[in-house]
Amino acid sequence: MVSQQSAIGNESGLVGVDGHLGGHSSAILQSKIIFAFQQISTSVSYFPPIIGTNTFIRMEFPFKTKICGVTTVDDAIMVASSGADAIGLNFFSAGKRFIKPAVAKIVVDAVRETHPEVVIVGVFVNESVEAILEIVETVRLMTVQLHGDEDSDLVPALKELGDAAGLNFDIIRAIRTSPRSPTVALDLPSVNAEAQKWATAGVDALLIDAATPNEYGGTGKQVDWQGFSKIEADVPVLLAGGLTPDNVAEAISIACPDGVDVASGVEQSPGKKDRDKTFAFVSASGGLG
Repeated sequence: MVSQQSAIGNESGLVGVDGHLGGHSSAILQSKIIFAFQQISTSVSYFPPIIGTNTFIRMEFPFKTKICGVTTVDDAIMVASSGADAIGLNFFSAGKRFIKPAVAKIVVDAVRETHPEVVIVGVFVNESVEAILEIVETVRLMTVQLHGDEDSDLVPALKELGDAAGLNFDIIRAIRTSPRSPTVALDLPSVNAEAQKWATAGVDALLIDAATPNEYGGTGKQVDWQGFSKIEADVPVLLAGGLTPDNVAEAISIACPDGVDVASGVEQSPGKKDRDKTFAFVSASGGLG
């Protein structure tokens, strides 16, 4: 698992009362990023792909069970208590499970107090490098999940500037595929090509989710599990999309993923987790080992 970030207390001024990042500390981080960019730009004119051994990888053993779309302290503590080893916080402002950075900071601090071993994942959709790094530092994220239409060039940029700013995090890339149906199989050549591209760019893991127009995850649509089992990738591959306490054991047995991710399958409503479903999901995920 990844190591914890250095503590950033509320007194740092990074978080404002309106849920946005404090201007002074935000400016400091932006200065760090700009300085790092200038230093890097003096030696290379672009951020080159990371080929071969990825010296940035910190995810020696990927988390097995991630509960995504957590929005409150109570749900976060409940999820951590269930035995799930990762919690996902959604920073996509148009999403149904959006959480403001200030609230996310409070949630993460509470989880750190009781379950410091739990991995905190920030989910981002089409955000800039600067915006992502600002939230990574403020919230103390351990992992960044790219779930939009980002270009693979974003990965080396995030890692170069993140390292220069003293931030330590892993990156997961979500690959969205056609939903499972009796007539539509997983486009394996296309998924394998995407997997290779993102692995070469330097991601630490991939997440396969079902695509829905104008939606970025959490739709309840399933992935083709048989097709998933044939994906070839040089990094861990996580299964998402339509998983529930009732089907996750079967999904694991067929798809053979490195980990599973769920949002809507353990909810009462978008952003509100159900305790019984959460505990049942984690228990049923035991086949991951």
